[in-house]
Amino acid sequence: MNRFILHNIYDNPVMEIPKNLQNLKICLVTDWLTNLGGGEKVVHAIADIFPKAQIYVTVADFEAVSSDFPDKKRIKTSYLQRLPVLHKKHQLLLPLLSHGIESHDLSGYDLILSFSSCVAKNAGLKRSGKHVCYIHTPVRYGWEMEYDPRVKNLPKLIQPIAKIFLKRLKNHDYDLRKNPDLYISNSSETNSRVRKFYDLSAKTLYPPVDIKNLKFSDKKSDYFLGFGRMVVYKKFDLLVDAFLGMPDKKLILAGIGPETERLKEKVKKSGAKNITFAGKVSDSKKKDLFAKARALMLPQKEDAGIVQLEAMASGTPVVAYKSGGVLDVLEENINGVFFEKQTVAGIISGIDKFEKQESKFDAEKIRKTAEKFSTENFQKNYLEILEKFMTK
Repeated sequence: MNRFILHNIYDNPVMEIPKNLQNLKICLVTDWLTNLGGGEKVVHAIADIFPKAQIYVTVADFEAVSSDFPDKKRIKTSYLQRLPVLHKKHQLLLPLLSHGIESHDLSGYDLILSFSSCVAKNAGLKRSGKHVCYIHTPVRYGWEMEYDPRVKNLPKLIQPIAKIFLKRLKNHDYDLRKNPDLYISNSSETNSRVRKFYDLSAKTLYPPVDIKNLKFSDKKSDYFLGFGRMVVYKKFDLLVDAFLGMPDKKLILAGIGPETERLKEKVKKSGAKNITFAGKVSDSKKKDLFAKARALMLPQKEDAGIVQLEAMASGTPVVAYKSGGVLDVLEENINGVFFEKQTVAGIISGIDKFEKQESKFDAEKIRKTAEKFSTENFQKNYLEILEKFMTK
């Protein structure tokens, strides 16, 4: 295999680039860059191996993403960026997002690499080059609106209008489903959605975890950990109810979101002392929480999910609802255990299952299960997919 080593902007070796990709004019496209989450970490991993590639988005909050994307000139926003205040609130721009991403002229590129959970896959409609889309999920607002609490929480008079718009969004998403020449799904769960909604096939490549940037410990404390944005679908309410029924077990919930105050009030009224809200934590505190937890609790269904890999890379087992992307990474009785039902009783049964074999978990072995999902392996596997695709 003919390759050369590409250096990043800091002149450090990053990754060997296949020969048939070396001289291509490449750009990256993602929905938006307004915060740093799992999706943005994927973009960052690929941006690092193509340091000269422009990154096209609908809107960007340059300050919020500066740690991973320090070069503002590299990020090309759409006309939506000129809308005061709204450019930092991409959710409010939903009716315009597809048009915004489609407005970028990408006709001069040999290869478009998009990363999409909403509209990025619609980029480059007029192009001469190829388009490879790493898809986090077909746009959930349109395809699974019945599960989206944001629709249910709208005033009743507005809900019918919202549903009409979201149906149009779904139809537009379907009409442009063949815009990418190749889909790479972020999990088996997403792969099944691409088949179901688009009637198309996809490769599967799980997102990366930055193992080198995490703290490892084989010495555990006495708490279970819930970590993430406090939003409805994360099911932290079930965790709270479960631990309210187990006052002898400690739970720390780290993260903030719309559900935070409601859950805090619930715990306060109960008088429980075993549940702690850590709020938004620093990177250093996050590493400590992962490394010292007895187990990470994962009551939600995710398309993929990085948080479980961060726990595993820290040597910490996971107690997870048996559904979604975690099925690709959790090895029962090696790096965690599953529970079958997304209920309070299900969570309690999962903890009971975990405790019966807690002493058998080996932190070193748990960490090794996460190593195959390292950033370096992700980059290597992504490049191999591109190489094979561009050889056809």
